[in-house]
Amino acid sequence: MVHLDASKLLDQVHATLIRWVQGICETRGIDCPALRFYPRDFIGPLPPDGYRGHAGDTRSAAIWLAKHVNAIACDESAGMCYREIKDVIDAIERMINRPESDYVTCGPCPAMLADNYGQRKCNTALTAARDDAEIQCPECGTTHNVEQLRRHLWTGVDKWLLTYYELKLVIAAYGDPIPERTLRHWRATDKLKPRGYRGESPAYWLADVHELRNDKAEVA
Repeated sequence: MVHLDASKLLDQVHATLIRWVQGICETRGIDCPALRFYPRDFIGPLPPDGYRGHAGDTRSAAIWLAKHVNAIACDESAGMCYREIKDVIDAIERMINRPESDYVTCGPCPAMLADNYGQRKCNTALTAARDDAEIQCPECGTTHNVEQLRRHLWTGVDKWLLTYYELKLVIAAYGDPIPERTLRHWRATDKLKPRGYRGESPAYWLADVHELRNDKAEVA
């Protein structure tokens, strides 16, 4: 899966960091470095241009800038460098921590309708404002209790095997955000245990998340 907005942001981050590496090097009259990366388990002292970790131009530029903060501070454009890098950090945080939606998903309208083909479910996709107690289906006009609709929706996928990434998407789509640090804590402490595997990836039950979420002391 490709997130186009995130991909464009990565291009922006890459361009910003590389531009500042080049700028700092030019003002000091030195060549832009060709960074060399070594495995994390590399034994022995690293050469001056060596770094532990994985290669990658964007990551390399970030590490280089972090190791040359004094050179940046002595540059007349230090304030601009700070502002531009602070802007991309803020953009990254906004991309990761999406704002909470004013609306929640309620699933398909369960009302039964009669037409020339007999009885059928309406199945119109329903959403509600966060403070709505009832909503009316825009297609068939049936009024529904929001809490009942959402309880039924949760139950429908409670025991699907979902990868960790899918689990986060489903939780976000249902409008019941759980902090990322809380999910990580549940996994690290085995409160949220895999119920199976999807390929080589551990898979989880939404029912287990629902149970932990209902325990207010567990959500931090």
